[in-house]
Amino acid sequence: MQQHKRNRIPTYAAAAAAAAAVAVAGVLFVGTLLTSATPRTINVVAGKNLYAPQNLGNINSGDTITWANNSVHDVTSARIPAGATPWSSPIQVGASTFSRTFTVPGNYRFYCSIHSTDTVANATTQSPSEMVGQFTVL
Repeated sequence: MQQHKRNRIPTYAAAAAAAAAVAVAGVLFVGTLLTSATPRTINVVAGKNLYAPQNLGNINSGDTITWANNSVHDVTSARIPAGATPWSSPIQVGASTFSRTFTVPGNYRFYCSIHSTDTVANATTQSPSEMVGQFTVL
């Protein structure tokens, strides 16, 4: 039996339509969810010894945070979730950055070891006048 030409869908068109349907669903052919890391930047406020913003709120697993420096600072982990790796950047002088990608879910606290302490970073409410910060990985 012969089909009319207008009713035939070439194989490549059918495959492309299926791929588009899968892409719209956010799933690769192997069943992996599509994710994209969202870079975030924390700036060091010039002359104030503060991170801005201090509280990044929620980020996604796989997101990268960059601390942008303008003076003499570092960034050190304070309280972090179980299974996460602690970090401490080198002391940064002048215009420089330090980046890190986070994958372990939970709340992270950080501070500049030159201008604050882990005790201040881990306080229930972080002081807006201290060089501390936090975020939560979902």
